[in-house]
Amino acid sequence: MGCSITGSIPSSIRNLLRMQVLELNDNALTGSMWNNGIEDLTKLEILSLNGNELNGSIPSDVRSLTKLKAFDASRNELTGTIPSHIALLTKLEYLVLSDLGLRGTIPEELVNLSLLQTLKLNNNILSGTIPSLIGDQLASSILGTIRLKELDFSFNKLKGVIPSKMMNFSVLQTLNLKENILSGTI
Repeated sequence: MGCSITGSIPSSIRNLLRMQVLELNDNALTGSMWNNGIEDLTKLEILSLNGNELNGSIPSDVRSLTKLKAFDASRNELTGTIPSHIALLTKLEYLVLSDLGLRGTIPEELVNLSLLQTLKLNNNILSGTIPSLIGDQLASSILGTIRLKELDFSFNKLKGVIPSKMMNFSVLQTLNLKENILSGTI
């Protein structure tokens, strides 16, 4: 449960250069998630802003947060696409961009996230095919690392065949692909 914080994220946040964890979940924050100084907090390891009313898109400035291990922007009013620059955050273990208005395809550059344990992109308007994301290259990098435990692409507009290689991941605990236009066997 949040603290009932309202208003926008103040630009003075950029002065907290040693901050490693920023969690402002379940409040009533409004305005842009970016252009307020968060992109200057290069020591951040955890950025969790879920359950607010933040708007705009995820900009390319996200690439400056190279120490991020966890990024959760779910349950906001974000739009646009998932920027390929997220793949430059190679320390990410937890990426949750659920319950937003994100469109477009899932960037194939996510193959660079070899430490990823949780990838949740559910409840968006994402399209394209899973094989364009989880082809042989992704299967051998992300999923082949035996780290990915949770994968949720449910409630999107993904189509195509479910990659058979997904069934070779022994540590995968949760796989949710429902409410897409997918075929194949598991």
